[in-house]
Order: sequence, then C-alpha cells, then structure tokens
Amino acid sequence: MISLGVGVDLGLAVMRQRFETLGRAPDRHGLAGVFGVGAGVTVDLVRGFYLGVEGGAQTYVFKQQRESSNEEEVAPSLAARLRAGVA
Repeated sequence: MISLGVGVDLGLAVMRQRFETLGRAPDRHGLAGVFGVGAGVTVDLVRGFYLGVEGGAQTYVFKQQRESSNEEEVAPSLAARLRAGVA
C-alpha cells in the first residue's frame, strides 16, 4: 500500500542567538512565527515495516538587527527539510 500526505505548518518558535566575540554581546531570545508546507509518501514493505520520504519548507519570521544599525527589522528566514527512513 502507498500513502500520500500533504500538510501546512503554522505556529510559534522560541529563538536563541549566541555570539562569540572579543567584545560584549549578550545572548538574545525571541519569538518567531512559523509558516510552512510539506508532503510525504510511505510505502508498505514486509512484516509491518514501511519506507517513508518527506520533504518540506518553512519560513521563520522574526526580528533581526543588522550589525551596522541599532534598528530592528522583521525579516523572514527560509528552512528546507528532507527526511527518509524505514520504520
């Protein structure tokens, strides 16, 4: 048997940013909005095992501060994922 699936992601993420510098740069924490889409397929193998493949893309939207400015701006960051496995 072959199963197909599609999905939409919507949520919040907690972001943490650390800096390694000779100067003073404290850690920063914040929230990000998460939006994404994904699709997957599974194929039944033998004796209750299956092979699965999933792919998707997510956008994280959060406040960023440029090095040359003290002003913050809301900017997106794109992430992609691909997973495959036997279970």
